[in-house]
Amino acid sequence: MSTWLDRLAAEVTARRAQLADRPFLIALAGGVASGKSTVAKALAGRLRRDGPSVQVVAADGFLFASTDLVARGLMDRKGFPESYDWDRLDRFLTELRAGAARLTVPTYSHATYDVDAEMGFARPDVLIFEGLIALQDRIGPLDLGLYLDAEEDDLIAWYIDRFMALERWDAPRLADRLAEVGGDPEALAGDIWDRINGPNLARHIGPTRARADLVLTKAQDHVIRLSA
Repeated sequence: MSTWLDRLAAEVTARRAQLADRPFLIALAGGVASGKSTVAKALAGRLRRDGPSVQVVAADGFLFASTDLVARGLMDRKGFPESYDWDRLDRFLTELRAGAARLTVPTYSHATYDVDAEMGFARPDVLIFEGLIALQDRIGPLDLGLYLDAEEDDLIAWYIDRFMALERWDAPRLADRLAEVGGDPEALAGDIWDRINGPNLARHIGPTRARADLVLTKAQDHVIRLSA
């Protein structure tokens, strides 16, 4: 039986056959905690079985560093389009589309909740760009746009589960924020969703679903189905 991964791989193969000599760009967007990183990793593994080299790049690496977010008054809008270094991202995408032999991207550490060291890699046959902003108009032309959709109630539950599994509560601002809600991490997770993740989903992420070529719908039990 053909899986959603097989169907995506077939779609990529068909579209790559019509492509000039440059990396094939896949963009994968979706709400916070929807599972974008997991889906991107699974898709990369499936595509590699057919031969092409594949690189996954997370949009999180293009966030402004925490010190810059604080200076710009954007810490409470982290993940919103304006919290990203678009000049840096534009340069990367320009180099990618030009077929540069080697590319460098900033990375993000979920241990420090901040931008980390840069990562370099050789030009891939396929690049999967995943993140909250992956389908924003400013990203420019795509070879394949994907949106990972889920009910918001499920996203909230998955986000709270992920938040509760954090191993560090002494990260910058997190300890202070936790104290503000009486030391209850679940209450803090809900507050972050209500003030940041939920509004970002409604205003900036959800509307980009219309730009996707294909939609991956994720059910409460994490089963994924593919639709046009």
